[in-house]
Amino acid sequence: MLLPPLSASSHLNRANTSTPKSFNFQFTIDGYSGALLLTAEKYDGFLELVKSSVHREPEDELETISNFIVDTLISSQYSKEYYSIRGCTDKDQTLVKCLQRKLHSNSIGLILPDGLHPLEAQHLICSNSTHIVCEPGTILVIRHLLEHTLDLNYFLIRLRQILGSHSFCYIEVPDSIGLFSNGDLTQLWEEHSVYFTTSSLQAVLTSKGFQIITHNQFVSEGESLCSAIICNSDRKNMEARLAIDDDIVLNFLSLFPKHISGIASSLASYANCRNLYLYGANHIAGTFLDIIGDTSELIRAVIDDDTKKSDLTIGIYCTIIKTMKAINQDEPIHFLVSINEGRSPMLYERLRLYFPENLGHRVESLASFCQTNWDLIK
Repeated sequence: MLLPPLSASSHLNRANTSTPKSFNFQFTIDGYSGALLLTAEKYDGFLELVKSSVHREPEDELETISNFIVDTLISSQYSKEYYSIRGCTDKDQTLVKCLQRKLHSNSIGLILPDGLHPLEAQHLICSNSTHIVCEPGTILVIRHLLEHTLDLNYFLIRLRQILGSHSFCYIEVPDSIGLFSNGDLTQLWEEHSVYFTTSSLQAVLTSKGFQIITHNQFVSEGESLCSAIICNSDRKNMEARLAIDDDIVLNFLSLFPKHISGIASSLASYANCRNLYLYGANHIAGTFLDIIGDTSELIRAVIDDDTKKSDLTIGIYCTIIKTMKAINQDEPIHFLVSINEGRSPMLYERLRLYFPENLGHRVESLASFCQTNWDLIK
């Protein structure tokens, strides 16, 4: 399925400049696992636009996650007296430090240089896997990299080489079940090329020759995560494909055009009653604006507290970014907030205090708005 053209949504542009570069994307389904793939026809120039952006991973459950890893390993047949702890990229450093403290290990570090964009990291793994093999007893942490891989199956083949024998890997990715079951478009991002559920993550790992020691699901800062602890296996389980949830992905794809149409109608209705704004000039807002196409013109501006973003634009339709001072609070305002409420609850409290419903305003999360529309079309 082809999507509307998407920009590099993390890249902001100056107003009154040329139209931002767009990329043609399509949805397909991975044949090994049933995971949803979002791939561009060409990625020429994509990395240059997005590599300077910094995105923080949800981390308020690091203690729980590190306990899960430690308890799994030291209480099982895989227990060892000594572990060498390695992260793949700088996304992994905080969890690596938690594991170091709990396992009393002095051997920690990253297998790749610091500051890499996921596109650069996956290239280095795929091109240098024979040179960065983990020693036995290593715990390798890979957080939020797998969903960025442009060639998932080749990446996992190379990961097997890196992991070697008698080592373990903790893999963590966003759980996209909310996207598939609730139409939560805030989970879509053109930098995420693979959308997993717990079952599709297990299926692709098993089919590529990994043994899943255990798996788990977490909610961190309001975001759902799925994870697995794996090691290399002697054989590939090609029957894993039977265990996936194709139906929910196919249902999402079949309803996607209707969902976008319903969102457009809802936004038009909102704009007739209130001045419509997005809050948060981030990649969630940018991707959403691109997906809804020219309907984005109903949104007066994207509001952001960062004054450095003021008067820049976001998305293909060049939606202007303003600070809160630009808003006339005497007119009814409808905010769709692109920041997860679990990640920033105080923000929602502040907005609802400044823009109370009894004065005709409305504040809701963009995720909640998408899910409400999804429920209406099912």
